[in-house]
Amino acid sequence: MKPRAPSLHEALFPVDLPEFAAIAELWPEDVVNEMLGLVWDAFDQMKAQHFQGFDFTQPLEQLERSLADLHTDEITLLWKQRRDGFESFMPKQEAWEFRNRRSAGAMPPSIDICFVLIANRSVRWNVEAKVLEEPSDVSRYLSDLTEKYLSGKGAALSDTAALVGYLRQGVPDDVFPHLHSRLRQTLKPYAKFAERPHRITHHKRAIETFDETPFTCHHLILGLAS
Repeated sequence: MKPRAPSLHEALFPVDLPEFAAIAELWPEDVVNEMLGLVWDAFDQMKAQHFQGFDFTQPLEQLERSLADLHTDEITLLWKQRRDGFESFMPKQEAWEFRNRRSAGAMPPSIDICFVLIANRSVRWNVEAKVLEEPSDVSRYLSDLTEKYLSGKGAALSDTAALVGYLRQGVPDDVFPHLHSRLRQTLKPYAKFAERPHRITHHKRAIETFDETPFTCHHLILGLAS
């Protein structure tokens, strides 16, 4: 196969520079916590402002895209409110991931919600979102973990990322036993958001960027009706 040319992002913002080696392997924990806090707080704000009394059991088309769109709006509003002039990232919806394209004509995968490193726009922190009809409805949710994150197609320049499950019916904590059964590992509470339905799992992935790099996935279950 003929080697592909770089995308504009790859040409403008290369990731093989020494000053970006560390950030490519690990976003600082305080920055990850800030981004995760925005995801949680923006959902709370979205729910309080728009979802009170709303019936999520009714038929709704394009619900997943609509939720991610509204959620990103609220994240952006909060991010703007909290800016101190020294922000290291900015939120973005449906950003393209150009790095692991196989050929020039291949459509790059997009990220539902992401945070872009301002210093190098090629580096993003991913949040993939799925609607869960009920707590046991985790197949499509877990496909993003395996087909995007663990395959290296997504979050190729980070060793952490998040999955968001918008739960239409049921209790968010009831999702975790189903994830445990499918993943065959314990979902650990995350200390920063211990009071939230927020867990983490640890994985290995073999991709060109890293050699069997450890990968941590944050699982955030957002109850639409609760």
